[in-house]
Amino acid sequence: SAAEPDGGTALGGARDQATYRALEAQDATMAWIGLYRPTAADLDSLARELGLHELAIEDANEAHQRPKLERYDDTFVVLRAARYLDDVEEVELGELQLFIGPAFVVTTPLSSPHGRTRR
Repeated sequence: SAAEPDGGTALGGARDQATYRALEAQDATMAWIGLYRPTAADLDSLARELGLHELAIEDANEAHQRPKLERYDDTFVVLRAARYLDDVEEVELGELQLFIGPAFVVTTPLSSPHGRTRR
C-alpha cells in the first residue's frame, strides 16, 4: 500500500490487487496486510475485497474502543497495549485492530508505536 501524506495508506494499487487475486486463486495462500491509520475508504476497500462484515468495518472506523472480540462472518478484535515507563512514571497506551479470516489477517495499529501517554 502506498503511504499517504497524513500517515494513512492508499489501497487499490497494483500490489494490493495482486494480493487479492492471489488469495482468490490459491487455496493454501495466506496474506497478512498491515495498515497504519487506515481511512474509511481504505476500510471500505478491504471490506469489498475480503468480504468483511459491514458491522466490523463500522467498529473499525471508531477509534479508541475498549478491548473486545467480535465474531461476524470473520473475526474482528481490538487490543489495547500498555507499557509502563519507569523513568518518567507514565503509562503509554496503544490500540491494535485485527480482522482475521480463513486466508488473511489484517492489522491496523491506530496509534504510534509509543502510543498515548498518561500519568
